[in-house]
Amino acid sequence: METEKPRNNYLITRPVGAHEIQVDSNVYIVLFDQYNSLGFRYAAPYDSQPHYFQNESEIELLKSDLRQTFCQTFTAILFDTSGSLAVEHAIHYSQLYTKKSLVLKYISCYHGSTAAIIKLNEDALALPHCVEDALVNVPAFTYEQSILEITDRLATLQYSGIIIDPNFCDFFIKIPDWYWTELRAICDRFGVLLIFDEMRSGFRSGQVWFINQLPIRVDIVVGAKALSNGLPFSFAAIHNNIYSSDLEIEVNKRCTGFSYNPFIISNSHSVLSTLRTLSNAQSGISKVFQDAAAYTTSSVEFYPRGYALIITIRSDKPVLMAALCEAKMKIEGILVYRSENKFILYPHFNMPTQYLEEILSKVNTIIKNTLESKPGNSVASIKKTPGK
Repeated sequence: METEKPRNNYLITRPVGAHEIQVDSNVYIVLFDQYNSLGFRYAAPYDSQPHYFQNESEIELLKSDLRQTFCQTFTAILFDTSGSLAVEHAIHYSQLYTKKSLVLKYISCYHGSTAAIIKLNEDALALPHCVEDALVNVPAFTYEQSILEITDRLATLQYSGIIIDPNFCDFFIKIPDWYWTELRAICDRFGVLLIFDEMRSGFRSGQVWFINQLPIRVDIVVGAKALSNGLPFSFAAIHNNIYSSDLEIEVNKRCTGFSYNPFIISNSHSVLSTLRTLSNAQSGISKVFQDAAAYTTSSVEFYPRGYALIITIRSDKPVLMAALCEAKMKIEGILVYRSENKFILYPHFNMPTQYLEEILSKVNTIIKNTLESKPGNSVASIKKTPGK
């Protein structure tokens, strides 16, 4: 084990062995840590300050650092304590800016748990996808059909914005560039704002934010806990093209002051500053994931997406087989995140590449052996005691 090194008053850089966690007597290798991409652990602050203490210079410095992570120009950045609130602020801004009340989202995509956000499900858009996306229990709906549906909705002139998770949450749909371009054109035609929810895609796109690799302008982008290692924090960034100081003041009235406490600000500073020093490590992870694409067969796809790896089971009974694979991985001490027939891998950026290669090879072997066996035999072979 390496010696842990203090990063600042609040965080300690994890050693290599910290990619393993122990629960009771079982040890697991963590391959999914959505909000702690840098592998930090928390330490008691040497000089704790109350949450209501606000250091304006530190707050403005964080906003400046955050702006530098975007390839587009975002004039205003509003902070709050949760992703739901950030989405609420984005909706509020779009309504004030366009003077229209309704907002669209895609069905089955999660953007928060407030009553206003949940109500958007009543008028949600269908999920566009193709056969290659291998979605389970999702009605067929082409990209062309989606564009027509959106055009018809926006033509009513009642909508202020469209909220989009660029990964479409756990579906990880491979949207073609022409779809984004057409969507932007439709929104411009009807005066509708594009709101990108990067709660999940942030730090994992390969260019910090997914919007940095899109061929279009995004009006508002929201992010949350990935910026603060899982602590209660979020932001809403307003593009220069739609910025109004009066609207910023109005929306900021609803933002909670707790998000500016020194503990949160310090954590977020550490994440951004450390992120800038990890380009080699990030490139290493990206290369490992790209190489893992060679494991793809007709029954399983290893799809690299920046600093994430999506493994999709395409066999008969894909959800059952994915569940069996997940159980066998856990027996071998490997934790992953599964959504239906997909595994989503978000390892720490500072996980050694050789170590990651070895684990992915093991994951591939488990999946291969499970898919080659009959489901009944696979169930019978699962041991009762997980861990290693």
